[in-house]
Amino acid sequence: MHVPDDLQRRLPPGRFQHTAEFVDFSTARNRRYLIIGGRQSAFEWAALLLESGASAVHLSHRHPSPAFAESDWSWVNPLVDGIVEDPSWFRRLTEAEKNAIVQRMWAEGRLKVEPWLELRLRDERVKLWPQTEVSSCSQTSDGGLIAELSNGETVGCDQIVLATGYKVDIAKLPFLASGNILEQLETRNGFPVLDDHFETTVPRLFITSLPATQDFGPFFGFTIAVRASAKLICERLMSGA
Repeated sequence: MHVPDDLQRRLPPGRFQHTAEFVDFSTARNRRYLIIGGRQSAFEWAALLLESGASAVHLSHRHPSPAFAESDWSWVNPLVDGIVEDPSWFRRLTEAEKNAIVQRMWAEGRLKVEPWLELRLRDERVKLWPQTEVSSCSQTSDGGLIAELSNGETVGCDQIVLATGYKVDIAKLPFLASGNILEQLETRNGFPVLDDHFETTVPRLFITSLPATQDFGPFFGFTIAVRASAKLICERLMSGA
């Protein structure tokens, strides 16, 4: 999970949880929540909190509020399938070309959320705060929180939920701490360095999904890339190389 350091410094310790940790909604009834984030998980957690009886749910995000609309991922399939035939094509792109793909993915993934959520969030208890961020947050004498937003507004809440996404740091993966795996594992920017078949510098250790996005593109943070990953890993295993 990703909790930006500068954001963490603005929040009272112990009064916030990332969505990866906040999975028990049994105490949500009659409580007020501030969700920081504006993508799918932020809106899904808002719906779950409402359905668990929360008295208020605020969502603060730095970009415009997304539309409830189907995302168009049709252009992604050919790119992912092409990786099977040419696994290094993404690596060969210029930074500008890579950024263009990332931005297109961003527009589909951040500026839209699944339309089935709209009815679940059509509730007067929900308040959206687009193009804002939390400037400061303090505890009140009755145990609540007052968050000041960058637009000058203040939000009262009882707990903060961070829908701030995920950041790869492969060295934090617990099972890699065994033996001397981490000593053999070459990394770059927190990502494992992978060859064209997802093999790391540790022989027969393959890594795909989100940790593969640096070498293979942002599509590998989604299940759509599973097919390509499986084919390329199996090719290496079958070759015996």
